[in-house]
Amino acid sequence: MTKFYQIFILLILVNTLTHSQNQKIKFESISIEQGLSQSTVKQVVQDQQGFLWIGTHCGLNRYDGYNFKVYYSIPGDTNSLSNNYIECLCVDRKNILWIGTNNGLSAYDIKNDKFTHFKNNPCDPTSISDNRILDICEDRRGNIWIGTINGLNQYDQKKNNFRRYCNPKRISNKHNIIRCVQADNENNIWFGTDDGLYQFPRDYHKKNYLFFT
Repeated sequence: MTKFYQIFILLILVNTLTHSQNQKIKFESISIEQGLSQSTVKQVVQDQQGFLWIGTHCGLNRYDGYNFKVYYSIPGDTNSLSNNYIECLCVDRKNILWIGTNNGLSAYDIKNDKFTHFKNNPCDPTSISDNRILDICEDRRGNIWIGTINGLNQYDQKKNNFRRYCNPKRISNKHNIIRCVQADNENNIWFGTDDGLYQFPRDYHKKNYLFFT
């Protein structure tokens, strides 16, 4: 009897696995017809209220599961996006949505419906190093890291300015093109460049790194 039950259970498991493998995965397409502002999607993030934010090459989209609300850059309107061509998105622990575009960085206060813009100022070494933003992340200390086409930046929330990091051991400008940036569980900062992968140790704030000027 014991052997019979073992064979019976094995047959049930085989049948269940076979049935699962034969099931077709169904994908739902959400496109311009459903209200998306543009079909080239660069990044999707979710805020603390559950809204999905979709960055495209023509506007920022907020999706509630049913409808879209689209945010655009409007000339002369300071409470709009820096630019409609969005490269990357990041929602921080304060529920601020950071938007990297190809012409500036924006921070959107979701609760108060307010945009703040950051642009490079050639005369100000504490401004962001470049206006083309490629990636954004938040580390475990709540610092915002921004990878640009011309260097890695750390946003100082208390001073409302940026620290610009560079690698003094490389002559080529390839290492200053920051394609991606990520903080790991130990708060080491990893960033990928056109000249390889680099890491800042978690005690980077205690070390004497060089900055762009």
